[in-house]
Amino acid sequence: MEHDPFIYKSVVKVKINFWKILGILLSLYIMEDKERIQELEGEIFGLKSELKECIDRERIYREILSEIDDSIINLLQRDKENERFRFDEKINFKEYVINVKKDLDEYRRIYGNISF
Repeated sequence: MEHDPFIYKSVVKVKINFWKILGILLSLYIMEDKERIQELEGEIFGLKSELKECIDRERIYREILSEIDDSIINLLQRDKENERFRFDEKINFKEYVINVKKDLDEYRRIYGNISF
């Protein structure tokens, strides 16, 4: 599964800023500018937290998409088998979509920090 472009760009941006600040921090250590060092250390801490949040969100999105993908595959397989063996069971795709929507609402409620 490929990375979500929006999340990937956010992660890359955070990593680039992290390395820029780390480079500045190393040069300041040499110059012994303690106030600036503390300020940059705070920024690094913030960027690490932001990076962790991006990675956590990506993990949640991947988990959700994987579950939806698996359920679609199972549903289509059931429909195919019903046709093949001429079962009378009809797949209610509208009900399936309604249930996926309910599941997405539940994910939103549980995780809180995701949006779609």
